[in-house]
Amino acid sequence: MLYIELMLLILISLTSFVIIYLVWDKIRKIYHNNYTFFDVLFMVLYPLEEILFLFLYYLDDPEKQGLWVSLIVVGIFLTVAVDKLLLKKQNEVAIRKCAEYQEKIIQFKNKTIVKLKNGLDEQIKEKEILLRHISKLKAKKLK
Repeated sequence: MLYIELMLLILISLTSFVIIYLVWDKIRKIYHNNYTFFDVLFMVLYPLEEILFLFLYYLDDPEKQGLWVSLIVVGIFLTVAVDKLLLKKQNEVAIRKCAEYQEKIIQFKNKTIVKLKNGLDEQIKEKEILLRHISKLKAKKLK
C-alpha cells in the first residue's frame, strides 16, 4: 500500500514539474505583474498551513500524527523556499530594471551633450565668420 502511494506521489510530482515547466513564462509574468498579491498570498498561506496541521494532528488517528507532522513540515519548508525564490527573482528584476533605466538616462544625457556641443560648434563657426568679416572690414579701412 505504501509503495503505491509513494509511486503516485512521484508521478504527481513529475507531472507537476512538467506542467510548471511548460507554463513557466506565463507564471513568471503573472508574478512580476502582481507582487502585492503574492505577498498577501504568502501571508495567508503560512497561517493556513498551521491551521491545517493543527486540524490534522488533533482530529486524525494518533498513529498518523507523525506522518502529518512530517508532511506539514515539508509543506512549510517548501512554502518558505518558494517565497524566498520569488523574492530573490523580484530583487533581480528590480536591479535589472534599475540598470536599464540608468543606461537610458546616460544615453539621454549623452545625446543632450552632443546636441549642445553641436549647437556650440555652430555658434563658434558663426562667430569666427563674423570675426573674419570684421577683420577684413578693418583691413580695408586701414588701407
